[in-house]
Amino acid sequence: MHVLVELWKARPAWTALAEADRGDYVAQLGPAIQQLMGLGIEIVAFAENTDPSPQKAGYDYLAVWTMPDASAVDTFHAAVTQAGW
Repeated sequence: MHVLVELWKARPAWTALAEADRGDYVAQLGPAIQQLMGLGIEIVAFAENTDPSPQKAGYDYLAVWTMPDASAVDTFHAAVTQAGW
């Protein structure tokens, strides 16, 4: 099993979106995520980094995934690239 932790910063285009538009975008990702889950890729957690302290890490969001093997990791990265995440 492989564990993948994604850390990312929101792009200006994302922060400019209204909350409803963000929800619409995330909903569009549903089929792609379902397809990944069919390959044994599982979502462990998604989170927004809302830490107000001066020690806040330099990212806005994180996701933790588990994957059955290295091939699934490659498939995951290809899907992320294709989706423009």
